[in-house]
Amino acid sequence: MTLREFKRRFPTTQRCFGLLRRYHYGGKRPWCPVCGASRPWVYTRPSGCRVYTCRQCRQKWSDLTDTIFEHSRTPLTKWFQAVYLVENTPNITVRELKQRLKVTYKTAWRMRHLIRHRMNPRLKRMILGS
Repeated sequence: MTLREFKRRFPTTQRCFGLLRRYHYGGKRPWCPVCGASRPWVYTRPSGCRVYTCRQCRQKWSDLTDTIFEHSRTPLTKWFQAVYLVENTPNITVRELKQRLKVTYKTAWRMRHLIRHRMNPRLKRMILGS
C-alpha cells in the first residue's frame, strides 16, 4: 500500500476514531474498563472523540484511552500517517518525518519515539491493515 492509498483509507479523524473504537471494542457495545458494565453515557466532542462515563462506577474514558495518542494535540490523521511512515520507511529520520507531516521537530521526535517503543503491536497492525 502506498502513502496515497493510506491517506485515502484514513482521510478524516472520524475514520481514525472508528478504527480506534474497533480496536477497543471489536465492533461490540462499549463497556467500562473498571467494572465491566455496558451501556455507558456517551458524549461526542467536536473533534469526533467519544468520551464515555460508566453509569455504575462513574469511571470516565475515551476512544484514546490506553493508546499513544492520549494527551496529544496532534490530529489523528497525522498520527496515522506517522505510523505508516515509521513502519514502512526503514531508518526514517526525524527531520524527514517533520517535513512530510509538517509538524515541529519536537513533535516528530516524540511521534517516532512513541511509535517505535510504546505502541501496541495489535493497534499498529490494525492501522497498517496487515
